[in-house]
Order: sequence, then C-alpha cells, then structure tokens
Amino acid sequence: MESLRGRQPSDVVARRSSRGAWRIGVLDPMNDARCGDTVTTNAASASWAHEVPSSAEVLSVATADLDELVVMRFDVLGDLALTVPMLSEVKRLLPHARLTVVGGPLCADLLRGQHLADRVVSVSQLSRSIRQRRRVKQLVPDPARRELLRRYSADGLFPLSFHRAIRGLEWEGQRRLVITPKFGYYPWWIDLAARMIPSDATIGYLSDADWPARRPRRRWLSDVVVASEGTRHEVIRNLDLLCALGLTPEARWPRPSATSAGLESRSVPGWIGGGRTIALGIGAGHPRREWPARRFAELARWILGQPGYGVALVGGSSESSRASQIEHQIASPRALNLVGKTSVSDLLAVLGRCVAFVGCDSGPMHVASWAQTPIVEVSCHPSSGSSGSAQSPERFGPWRIEARIVQPTAPRPGCVGSCTSAMAHCITQVGSSVVIDALASVLASEPKHTVGGR
Repeated sequence: MESLRGRQPSDVVARRSSRGAWRIGVLDPMNDARCGDTVTTNAASASWAHEVPSSAEVLSVATADLDELVVMRFDVLGDLALTVPMLSEVKRLLPHARLTVVGGPLCADLLRGQHLADRVVSVSQLSRSIRQRRRVKQLVPDPARRELLRRYSADGLFPLSFHRAIRGLEWEGQRRLVITPKFGYYPWWIDLAARMIPSDATIGYLSDADWPARRPRRRWLSDVVVASEGTRHEVIRNLDLLCALGLTPEARWPRPSATSAGLESRSVPGWIGGGRTIALGIGAGHPRREWPARRFAELARWILGQPGYGVALVGGSSESSRASQIEHQIASPRALNLVGKTSVSDLLAVLGRCVAFVGCDSGPMHVASWAQTPIVEVSCHPSSGSSGSAQSPERFGPWRIEARIVQPTAPRPGCVGSCTSAMAHCITQVGSSVVIDALASVLASEPKHTVGGR
C-alpha cells in the first residue's frame, strides 16, 4: 500500500476502502494562478496575494448530466460563510442541477433570501433519548462498537437523527453527487450521514492527517481529492473541489441580496447605515481568539470620540455578558448592543450598512467579508507562527476585501508556533493603540456602499 507521505504533487494514490477502490483526484499546486488583490497584515504593509482555484487531475465523475448536487455543511457560522463562494459558483456552472445544502439551523438562516441554493435542509441538534440508544443496540450488536458509540454518544447517534430528517425528502432525478467541503479533520459521522443520501458519489478531501496507521477517517467516501501542498485560504480549498470535478470556478464573493427590510422593526435603529457606523465583533469561537473586553471598550471610546461615528456590538448570545461589560464601560447613546439580538441574515444586513468591522477570527468577521465591509482583524496567531495553523489569517483571514491584520509578533511563553492556550493568551499582547491605527488607515480609504445599494 502506497503512503501519502512523501508523495509528489502529481502522484495519484489509490486505496481500498470498505466500499471498494476510491477514485482520487490530485490538486496540482505547481499550476496555481495568482491574482493581484492583496491584504495587509501586521499593520506593517506586508502582503500576500490571494489565490485562485488550482488545476486538478479530474475525478471520473460526470457533471454535465447531473440532476442534483448536495453540499453537506455542519459547521459554525464562519465555516458556513466561507462556503458561500463555492455555492455561488455551483449555481453558475451547473444551472441545470438542483443545489441542495444540508446543515444545521445556522445554515438555513445564513442562506435565507440569498438565492444560493434551491433547497436548504436543516437538521436540528442531536437527540440522546433512551429509545434511540436502544435502536443503536439493535443496529450495532458488537459490544466493542457500541462502546465506541457511547464514548462519542452525540456523534455516534447523529446518523440516526439524520436518517429520520431526510427519509421523507424527495430527491430529484437519478444522478446525484454529495460533497463534504471540509479540509483537514472532519468527523466520521458526517461522512456516514452523507452516505445515507442516495447518490452516485460522495466526495471530500484527503490529507496526510486523514491517513493514520490504522483506521482511515474518511472511509465512507467514494471519491477523495488529495489536497495540494502549501497554505491556501479555506475559500480556495472549497473551490478546489469544484476544480476536481472538471469545473472552472471564479474566486469571488457573490453579491449579497438586500436583506435589510424590516431591520428597524426589530430594534435596529435607522442611524445604522448613515455611513458612519463601525461594527465590533466582540466574540470568537474559542476563548484564545477573544481580544480582552477592556480593549474593545478602549477602542469604542476612541471611535465615539470621532465626530459622527457610532458603534454596533455584534455577536452571538454566548457573548452577552461580554457585551454588557463593554456597553457599561462606554455608556453612549451612539453605541448599540446587538449581541444575541439578530439573526444571521439580519447580521449580514447590519454589517452591510457599516463602514468597517473590527473583531477577532469569528463568524461575524467572515460575514463582514461577504458583505464587503472593510475589516480589521485582531488575531491571536503570531506573525512568526506557522501559516498552516488553523488560526492563521492566511487560511482563515478576511478574503477578497480590504483588511488589516493586527497580530502579536511572537507567541507568549508556553506557546510554540501558534497560540495553544485554553484562554486568551497570545492575543493579549495586541494593544488598543495598534488596532486604532489600523482602523484609522481603513477609515481613511474610500467609503463603501451598503448591501443592496451597489
């Protein structure tokens, strides 16, 4: 058996899975094209060029007569937002095929009114009922495998919940393709759920991390794409999967539909959109990526000291206590706390009305990229760290939008290569004065238009 380790970029590696031989496409990093858009990092005018999708050794999966393409996306808000360019290109390149997106409740909220999918299937949270556990015992008589399900009880029971959610759906036509667009580690139970959808093929990424000595994680896939070497933005990784199908996607954000109707009736005042509002994304998906609340308060006080500017705090309901703390410290009628008070579609409309976004690596930051709102990202990832880290702005930073990345120069003691602390650690080295300077440079550039107004 040939190992992926040590392979050359042009190699094609085949491996027997429980369902037969995988068909494999290999992305070729040597043929990457580049475009001229740049993003400033470290507030020091360094820059990197955004990538465009790679050429690929095409999988033997026909798309010309495809009836339906299904995209599985069970992720947090940021990962969902980074899939939007891929969905837009599927609609453009495969207009004859119905596009179905299967995900959690956030997925349906994000795509509401955006015309990016023909159907969105929302699968609610997992059930751990006794009845379902009995069903697992019937389906899995092997005690060792049942112990594995108990160890990962929520994950292990997910396929049963998923099966109940999709069994009553109508699947259009005969030829169907399922894609799980996630680079790197992906829970095995998502691939198993994907196999429950009647399809000709299920496609996803394979990387060295997916090739452990014993049990391959992605054994439920019928076709895999071997990732190209080097660091690529996650949006590009998603688009690369379309290249592996023989398509030629464009690397761009689709224009958001105007979703701001009725915002005022939902406690969002009219002064948002006057051209002088700055959104502060105060939270992040992990505590290590959260900039201290007192620094956000210092930044907000500086913004409110500028004539005509207002502040809107945005984030999820889990950040309500941080928002209250910041709101108490700034105490201004031109500071609006929207944390936990807007849907995702409303958040897109709010960010589209703002002149800038300042925050950490988070879902709202990627939604701001889609809304084409200039961004100042406060990153916990040191500039001297690995570009391939899951916290690296080169992988998960703002994409195709004017942005400034403010990050520590080196990790604090205890971290090597990237921040690994359970709490805010390396990011605390970023002072408010540096972020203020980065924001001032963004505000000095040409103002943007609002979503729906371009």
